[in-house]
Amino acid sequence: MAKRIAGAVGPGPERLRKQGRISPDEVRPLVEQAAGGRRVEAGIRLVGTSN
Repeated sequence: MAKRIAGAVGPGPERLRKQGRISPDEVRPLVEQAAGGRRVEAGIRLVGTSN
């Protein structure tokens, strides 16, 4: 399901990235529209970090 939604988002996130606009608040509307009413979580994720 996530891959299908990600594919449906299209080039919007890349356009935002080129403008330096990559916050979750700016990307979330694109994902919500592609999700078609399904629950969406968008936030900052830290990968590969440890305490």
